[in-house]
Amino acid sequence: MKSKKGGNKKKPIKKVRRNKVDSSFEGLENGTYTVVFNPDSGLELRDKNGKLVSPKKLNSKLFYERESNPKVLSYSDGAIKPYENASNVLKNYEYLCAIDTNTRKINGRTISVSIICIGRWYDEGEYTKFSFEPHLYMDIFDDKHKPELFAWCEFIKLIVKGKNNDGDGTFGVIVDSELGDIPNMNNRSIPIYEEYYLPEKFSLVYASADKSDTVQNKMIKKCDQLATERINYLEKHLKEIDKIERNFVNIGRIELG
Repeated sequence: MKSKKGGNKKKPIKKVRRNKVDSSFEGLENGTYTVVFNPDSGLELRDKNGKLVSPKKLNSKLFYERESNPKVLSYSDGAIKPYENASNVLKNYEYLCAIDTNTRKINGRTISVSIICIGRWYDEGEYTKFSFEPHLYMDIFDDKHKPELFAWCEFIKLIVKGKNNDGDGTFGVIVDSELGDIPNMNNRSIPIYEEYYLPEKFSLVYASADKSDTVQNKMIKKCDQLATERINYLEKHLKEIDKIERNFVNIGRIELG
């Protein structure tokens, strides 16, 4: 006969995580403004007379509370086009790219691998959709003071060199570090790395690779996954790694299977 000691244990109730948005606007005259939800266009900003207004800049942070300190899922501070839905600030960028770097000691050498994914918005019927693909990897061997920041600069340089500078192409560059410095990097008061400043038409956007709540989270998470796969490959196949010169950088295209 089976003992009923303890009875049926109740499963603990899983705590639901609630994301919060903290937004601020720049470029508005002093006054009272109201954020209104329009079911057709999303969030709108209106003055005391009900007139639709467009700030020059929106600072937006998505986060959730936790016991230690708030977990920031994403942060962006970008210009807003006239009368654009403020909740879709990422659509201000014609292109979005994400860059993530993983570093590991292999045979006594410090190896870093960076991955860049690039995506863009496109219209499909009455809807606007977004798609992205991984494009390039970068292997960095030793002695880069901050390999992550070095990779940002090198990938951005490649984009600048390859894009049509006559077009209006704007880039949001999604990254998962330097959250505290991103506003100053975006307004070009500090360089990204050494003496390299963010070019015009580029803005850094922060996103955590730990979650998949937003487009930017999904992109940076994919880069993190591919960087891990690449560094595992290097560890397995680079038997003569000691012969590779220091400060060597190798860039290659990611082949999609």
